[in-house]
Amino acid sequence: MKKEALMILSMVKKGKKEYEKYYIAEGKRVCKEFFISSLFNPLYILCTKTSLEESEKIKKIHNSECNLIILPDNKMNYLSNLSTPPGIILIATKKKINEGTLSPTFVFIEGNNPLNLGSIIRTSCALSRKEVVCIGGCHANNYKVIQASAGTIAHVNVRRLSWKEFLENKSPECPLYLLDSNGRPIDSIIQSNLHNAYIVIGNEAHGISKKKSDYSFDEIISIPMNKKCESLNVAIASAIVGYQAWG
Repeated sequence: MKKEALMILSMVKKGKKEYEKYYIAEGKRVCKEFFISSLFNPLYILCTKTSLEESEKIKKIHNSECNLIILPDNKMNYLSNLSTPPGIILIATKKKINEGTLSPTFVFIEGNNPLNLGSIIRTSCALSRKEVVCIGGCHANNYKVIQASAGTIAHVNVRRLSWKEFLENKSPECPLYLLDSNGRPIDSIIQSNLHNAYIVIGNEAHGISKKKSDYSFDEIISIPMNKKCESLNVAIASAIVGYQAWG
């Protein structure tokens, strides 16, 4: 049991593809989100003696059968990805979910910054988006994604698809809007159209690698801003458009 848990932690940290179904949460608050999630099954809680009582309390409250493993402080500090180790690490696995047609949400293409992805997931949860689509880029089980989402990833189904798979799973009635610096201002778009749209966001530095015409967008949209400001951070821009669409 302990050996398996440590192996999973090691393989996830190394980004091994066959371990992408495992998610690692750290800290009491983030771990609790996975216990109340309908998308994940908690498998192991690793904790120090100091945090044992709190770990047992979390497990009991949520009537969980996950395994509890006690480790010395120095081992937990070594395993932690955080600068200030909280003494509690949860290993959870994603459940198999019946995924149907996608509802309007964010579509993040080739997003390589895990902090941006985590922030977009957090915004999506705040706006009652049940799903987020990732096409390429970093994987959602990256610990930086999980921590940046403040645990809200436990409530948002991150679907990793190709562009073709996305088109096959999107609703044909919902428009496809690309967020870009050179587009139609979002304040000139009818709110109901924006509400029913998929908002596509490109890579932090280079946008999308293909020609925009290859994606057949219904509209390219932008956020009006002072000409002295060339662009906004991807996560901030997504939050602004998201609240305009679904807030």
